[in-house]
This record gives sequence, structure tokens and C-alpha cells, in this order.
Amino acid sequence: MKCNQFTVQDSEEAFFLFDLGKLILLHQRWIEHLPQIHPFYAVKCNDNKLLLSLLASMGVNFDCASKNEIETVLSIGVSPERIIFANPCKPRSAIEYANSQNVRYMTFDNEQELQKIHSLYPKSELLMRISTFNYNAVISFEKKFGCNPITEAPELLKKAVVLGCRESSAYVNSIANARKLFDLGNQFGCPLKLLDIGGGFSAVLENGTLPFESLAMEINQALSYYFPSDMNVTVIAEPGRYYAAKPFQLCTRVIGYRKVIASKITGNAADDGDIGFMYFINDGIYGSFNCILTENTIPQGQLLKKRKASKTYWSTVWGQTCDSLDIILKKCQLPELFENELLLFQNMGAYSLTVSTEFNGFSRTKVYPYIKEDDGYSSAATFEQSQAMELPLTMDGYL
Repeated sequence: MKCNQFTVQDSEEAFFLFDLGKLILLHQRWIEHLPQIHPFYAVKCNDNKLLLSLLASMGVNFDCASKNEIETVLSIGVSPERIIFANPCKPRSAIEYANSQNVRYMTFDNEQELQKIHSLYPKSELLMRISTFNYNAVISFEKKFGCNPITEAPELLKKAVVLGCRESSAYVNSIANARKLFDLGNQFGCPLKLLDIGGGFSAVLENGTLPFESLAMEINQALSYYFPSDMNVTVIAEPGRYYAAKPFQLCTRVIGYRKVIASKITGNAADDGDIGFMYFINDGIYGSFNCILTENTIPQGQLLKKRKASKTYWSTVWGQTCDSLDIILKKCQLPELFENELLLFQNMGAYSLTVSTEFNGFSRTKVYPYIKEDDGYSSAATFEQSQAMELPLTMDGYL
């Protein structure tokens, strides 16, 4: 698939550009650096159908957190054994649905959930989720989910043995703690065969994060030490933003602006003599920028059409709704912008589409996939071309 040439002038709505070639490269990178770890993509991160279809065609499996997510993945032709129902607290109807669809792998972190699953789906294969206390996680679930690996996990393993659940495994981030539980499982006569090291991977280098290659090397070393190949343990992971963030760019338009005293933006009286600008764009925190609230991220915007170096001013970038909380960039340096100028935000595919709303009557942002001609994937991509959408806008002179 190639992009034809279009024009952006008539498009007043923000839109996502989805680089299919970049997604393919990310999967190749995963295979190169984590060859023994089977990825189960976290659907909650971005459930775009084309994204899911391309991942499925490359052999990626899926981590689903609800009945609807399972239905979505099954609808694109993925077999149920490639799905993990990764929600430690599930309604009974969802467990019954998983049973009816032969989705056997599911997680738990407490005795009540274990008993519930056993009564409704005794042939399921269980993964115990334990807490790892990752203080550097972008989003931490440790307060809500995960049993303590020292004080709670051993007793849960005993309960699993009593119930006849001999296929359970640890849902872990801490490989060292997982090995202790695997040894404990053997003592209980409950041999564990699958290790899930969870998520938290990123293809984007951010402050305080290890490069993916360095993280992969540490994981491989830990697995070699704690889970040597003769143990025959299957290792999986649940990457979400690793696959979803980088291939998606968000293109927004300045729909209005006002000139203000710079101190109104900076809060510094020393800037009273300078001017600043407030810009309003056609997306916001109730739409594609909801990740500002959920992930505490600061998006980085840039002018889509390059211009010569010019003076910059203290600026605020507001979202399109009437809510005063709808602020995207509170204080930043930007050149003077004008109505209809385009701002591009990189790495916007994670937790943007799936958590966006239609607050104030604004529509959810559309996605336009493309493959660059020089990527070499127009014929090599393994997805059905009938699934591809054409770009209704031209990026000539911009990208």
C-alpha cells in the first residue's frame, strides 16, 4: 500500500497518522532482542483494528482485560489459545464467556477469584499475579492488583493445589521472586510451566527509562540465571505502549489564539514587559491527550511545516473544550503561530484512542494508516491490503 497525494487544507479535525512500517520494525526489534519471550499485546493500550490485525499477522498474541476486548480479538481471526484474560478480578459472566470461547489462560491474585474461576471454568489455566513494586512504572497497578510474593503467594499456591489447579503460573515482573514461587510450586506438587514478566516496555527513550536494548539484555541475563533452558519454562510478556506509541503521530491544527502578557503564563512578574501567546487546538485532554491525565506525560509538539529559525515566546496550548482543565502544554516556548498552522505530536498511540471521549460533542480522532514508499513494506507487509485505509490528506511539503 502506498499513500497517494492529498491536501490538509480542508480538514478541520485532528487526525492520527499510523506508520505501518514502523510497527513492523518494532516487532522485528522485539524478535531480535527478546527472541525467547512471546509477546501478548495489551489491547487496552490501543485497540485500533488495523493495528491488531497487523500484530496478529506477525504472530503477536493478545492480553485482553474484558469480554469486549476478547470479542474484538476473536473477530479478527485470532485463535483463543493466543489470548490471555489478564484481569485479576472478573465478573462471572466474563469467565463464562471465556469458557464458551475456549480462552483458557486467565489471571488471579486472591483466593476469592481463584474459587470463582474454579467453580465456573475448572479447566482454565491460571497465572498468579504478584506485586513487584516498580516505582519507576509509567502507570503502577501494584496498589490495586497483585498478591505479595512472600506473604500471600505461597498460600494461594496451596489453595490452587487443593482445588486441583495444577497448571497455574506466576504473573510477574520480578524474575527472581518468580523463581522462588516456581520452586515452591514443585514442593507442592504443582509444577509451573509459564512465566509472564508483564508489561512496562517502551520503544521511546524517556527520562529515567533504560533503552529497550539495555532492558532486554538485563531480562535475558536474569532469565538465563533463574530459568535456564533445561527448565522448559515458556516466557511471555504483555507489551502495550512498546508497540502502540511510536507508530502513531497526532496532527492538530491551531483554531484560535490570543496575545497576552507573558507573566500570565509564567507567573513571574519579571515577564510583565514581554508578550506571550495562548493557542487553542482541535484536540484536548478529553480526546487524544487524555494520556496527560492517565500517564502524567508531557507531549512534545512541533510545527509540521518547517520554517526558518524565529523568535520564540512563552506560550500555553489549550484543548478545544470549554473546560479550563483542558490544557495540553501549560508553559512552553513556541514561535508565533497563526490560525490553521499544524502542530505534530510524536509517539501518541498509547492510551490515547482507547480512553478518549466525546465530551462537549467533539468526535473521537480518526486514524489514517500509511506506508512510506522507501520503507519497502508495500508488498512485504503480511496483512490484507483490503484492511488498509487511504490517507485523505496530503503531507507533501510537511513530512
